[in-house]
Amino acid sequence: MPALAALEDYCKTLDRYYGPAPAGADFASPFAAALAAVVGRDVLDKVLQNLAAVLPDITPASVWSLPPARLAEALRPAGFAPARAKRLRALLAWLAGQAATETPPASSSLEFLNGASPARLRDSLLEVRGLGPESVDFFLLHALDLPFFAASAQAYRLLRRHGFVGAEAEYSEIQDLFRNALPEDTALYRRCRLHLERLGAEFCRKAAPRCATCPLKAYMEYEPCD
Repeated sequence: MPALAALEDYCKTLDRYYGPAPAGADFASPFAAALAAVVGRDVLDKVLQNLAAVLPDITPASVWSLPPARLAEALRPAGFAPARAKRLRALLAWLAGQAATETPPASSSLEFLNGASPARLRDSLLEVRGLGPESVDFFLLHALDLPFFAASAQAYRLLRRHGFVGAEAEYSEIQDLFRNALPEDTALYRRCRLHLERLGAEFCRKAAPRCATCPLKAYMEYEPCD
């Protein structure tokens, strides 16, 4: 297995290759980041457009007010819309519980979660039906600025191909590798994840990876990668 310190070098190399995060990489509000945790960053803008077409404003309370079928229609760009609607409503119900209110709050700031124990929030979110570890950590990192590295499929693919983990590696193993290799810096975590998403789309693709031109080619111990 390569030295753990190499992962920090990977992130620095990607920083140099991709440069600063592009405009719009951050979310307009913590609630927008929460929506992205359910529907995915890549289709968030389309989902927000759909919601804006049927709501005067986009807040936890207003999204909760939509009938399930109407909500599912708004989430259609994300695929599996009925299941995602149920997942989002489960998250909204969790927000209401955390705010100790009957319905989710009308503010998109989610400020009522500030000051809560990060570990307790994570444990509680993992009990929300339909939310897996990556979605939970994405929410905590992007919506609440808490230091949980959200390990993606692209991160797994890179680590497997570069010999850090085996094919059966679990999410926690991948997250721990990044957590132990990188300084605890939420901006770095967000930037590294975004770079890995781009790398996975452009070079470290699921099929037909472009290893020969990858910016991390120098770190590979063998070719070709699968």
